[in-house]
Amino acid sequence: MPEQGDTNLVRQESAMPGLGLLLDETRMQEFLARRFPEHEISPVRSCYARYKPGTSCIVSYRMRVDGKAIRFYARCHNPRGAIKLDNALERRPIAGPLGDGVIVDEAMATTIYVFPNDHNIRAMRVFDEDRRPRRLRRIMPSHPELARCKLKILRYKPERRAVARLTLRRVPRATIRMYPASFFPDARARAWAFSSQGSLRIPTVIGDSSRYCAISYEWIDRAPLTEVLDDPVAFCAESERAGDALASLHRQRPALHSMYTAGDLCSAIESSVALAKTLNPEITERVSSLCDKLLQALMLHPWTSQAVHGDFSPDQVLTDEHYVSVIDFDRAGYGDPLLDIGSFGAQLILLESEGKLAPSQAEACLQHLCEGHRAGYSADDRSVRLFTACALLRLLPEPFRYRKSRWTEKMAGLIERAEELWIPEAVDA
Repeated sequence: MPEQGDTNLVRQESAMPGLGLLLDETRMQEFLARRFPEHEISPVRSCYARYKPGTSCIVSYRMRVDGKAIRFYARCHNPRGAIKLDNALERRPIAGPLGDGVIVDEAMATTIYVFPNDHNIRAMRVFDEDRRPRRLRRIMPSHPELARCKLKILRYKPERRAVARLTLRRVPRATIRMYPASFFPDARARAWAFSSQGSLRIPTVIGDSSRYCAISYEWIDRAPLTEVLDDPVAFCAESERAGDALASLHRQRPALHSMYTAGDLCSAIESSVALAKTLNPEITERVSSLCDKLLQALMLHPWTSQAVHGDFSPDQVLTDEHYVSVIDFDRAGYGDPLLDIGSFGAQLILLESEGKLAPSQAEACLQHLCEGHRAGYSADDRSVRLFTACALLRLLPEPFRYRKSRWTEKMAGLIERAEELWIPEAVDA
């Protein structure tokens, strides 16, 4: 059965005839089974969604076809919009387990892309085994030995970004990040912007290609911070080391064009809150009141401008006994360092809400991050709470986006945590 929140959303979004199919895993399985009766299709599991009210929705899935695990995604849109289904076949699809790599259903204004087909990310075609060596040589011309690597997808947001690991003789050798053409110039500039300093290590770029809109990095053989979540002492200690590395990053002066102002943050919060209210109208009054209070406080905050990661979180930090590596600079720019601290704190609370961190551990780890960071930037507790609460509001759509069960309840839980952070009496005490 689909989530009640999904059912309500489909009911209110009558402009997209395919939305009900995309948000109902059972219907999607039945649709594919009817379309491909010669194949055995297992239950479908959705894992990511990106929704633009009144315009379009993309949902990615995993399933098994004749026992083989595959990924695919579906995109539906408002038939009155500018998107045309004919564009789905403008490039030759890569055939897969279902035969057809791209499936179009005009009646529901829906297109299905079977991995590795992607409407926007050209470099995904590197997963086509017949042409992989030639394409990898073009992306990494200085490393011809990597042309025979096997690829495993690590992260994938359809039509936005894909990250894969390159393995040679069962040994990880590199990662490759793939982008749409419109994202690539900024991604390339950010990839080269920062340098390793002290205990901070930045992954070395070993190849990039404007033709394929892909960037390859050396493989970093260090454990992500999220691997020690079940050890509170170790996680807090590693968070403090991450804070020191973050301070080193903030002290750099890279050649970046993106500038994040207080107004930009306010706009980002308002956008996330507006989407959250569309997804879950029941939170409208409560989240609107909180949003107004936070925006007022932000405009009074003495904004500073330093280099920032832009999307700092525990899974962007890799550690060993000597170094702390920071990865994924796709949102790097100049802004207040508290953007990164608040982002890290909000992600800790999200992990806590999912049961991956023990209760109250998020606050303790954030304090350790701030302790490690204070040598480079002094942040008072009130400001940390403000930026963490703001980051939580930006994460409000995440339970829906990552297809969590009872996502409407989880969304309300994030609002409650943000309110706890920004109760005036508690903050001013």
